Amino acid sequence: MSTFEETSQSIFRRFAESLAKVDLREAIAVPAVIGATAAFVGIGMQMQGQTDLLQHGGVAALDAYNRLQESLPIRQWLEQGLAGNLPAFGDNTEAKGAALMGAGPIISGAAVLLSRGFVKLREFMESAAEKLGQTPVAERIEPSEFAANNFEEPSHSPRG
Repeated sequence: MSTFEETSQSIFRRFAESLAKVDLREAIAVPAVIGATAAFVGIGMQMQGQTDLLQHGGVAALDAYNRLQESLPIRQWLEQGLAGNLPAFGDNTEAKGAALMGAGPIISGAAVLLSRGFVKLREFMESAAEKLGQTPVAERIEPSEFAANNFEEPSHSPRG
């Protein structure tokens, strides 16, 4: 195994072990709180923008602004908000916060659970290799051997 491969495996192993130690409740709660905060900031921006519009343009300007607001289905609102294409004060920030509230906990929770699975799988494979008194299969087979052995024609037909 090359030095680069060993280094990359070591880095990934340490990353997975560190991520596996993260409390799952915190991994789910933190992105949700950040997303909610961003959504509330967007609401505040909307309120501030409308207040400024009312103060400087009057009721007619605020009414005109409200008439220009189109009601979009939630999916389109999220897509356009994530792209930064919503014209209303703070709507883009609200959409980004809402997306983070919805997707962030799922992604971070899945990452923690997946890393725990990687760590357990590695530990299982290492203990099984120790019990057998062998080195792991990945270290015994050269990639060129694997390619040559897997693409040869079988010597006999399985249907015999």
